[in-house]
Amino acid sequence: MRQVLGSLHIKRKLARPVLTLGNFDGVHIGHQKILSKVAARAKKINGTPVLLTFSPHPVKAVAPEVSIKLIQTTEQKLASIKAAGIKAVILEPFTKKFAKMGPEEFFENVILKKIAPRQIIVGYDLTFGRRRTGSVELLEKLCAENGIKIDVVQPVFLHEVLISSTQIRLYLSRGDVEAANKLIGRPYAMEGKVIHGKGLGGELGIHTANLKPASDLILPTGIYITRTLGHVSVTDIGYNPTFGGNTLNIETHLIGFKKNIYGKKIEVEFFKRIRDEILFAGPHALKEQIKNDIEQAKRYF
Repeated sequence: MRQVLGSLHIKRKLARPVLTLGNFDGVHIGHQKILSKVAARAKKINGTPVLLTFSPHPVKAVAPEVSIKLIQTTEQKLASIKAAGIKAVILEPFTKKFAKMGPEEFFENVILKKIAPRQIIVGYDLTFGRRRTGSVELLEKLCAENGIKIDVVQPVFLHEVLISSTQIRLYLSRGDVEAANKLIGRPYAMEGKVIHGKGLGGELGIHTANLKPASDLILPTGIYITRTLGHVSVTDIGYNPTFGGNTLNIETHLIGFKKNIYGKKIEVEFFKRIRDEILFAGPHALKEQIKNDIEQAKRYF
């Protein structure tokens, strides 16, 4: 996949671009519908399926106090976009200066001059330009004036629930990964680096990988059925209350896994929250519960 850091750095003209644009946080089922249309239309005209997105997320740039929690890291998002068939991604730096650009100016200077798309496909709720004043209706007008075809993809629902990044964040904030995964179309995955922990898992005879998360969105405390490096795993997000802990830890036990992965970057896929993290009478009681958690994870898969 061709990746360009900003429209100003486009050096080679894209061949018959079919463009979509937006934040695409989570690259959920609704996003996938848009991306599949872009890929299909580009294939039909022997063109290039192109996505223009922003880094950082516009809210983080213009209203950092809102503290929006992104569903994916940039690296995860780009991987999901590539998997959906997009061949070129323009990762536009969203600065305060860029945020002041009006919608017409953005259309003229970025979309027309830098990308020159044959067709544009966007979601029904797209906004663009300064203070999100550009609407889908304005984009349709600008496309008509410049001879560009435009297709607006309507909202996607699952059992009467609107599929959106906002709804997915709500489910994840409650620990309801099963509901979130249905809207995402794949397991929610937390990315991070394996670091040395306190060795508490080793004391129990159940070794864990301690994750330093790169992900914005940390799930609520609890025990989760997960999959890590292709292995069934159980992940504890919490404070180790049985050992008197007071700092948040993310610890994953990979069932049947023996390799040393300290310092490695891994991704933990979450499937189900199975219980709260609770205070046990002692390490032995905790160990017995962990064994039960492991058996439950095995049965799940």
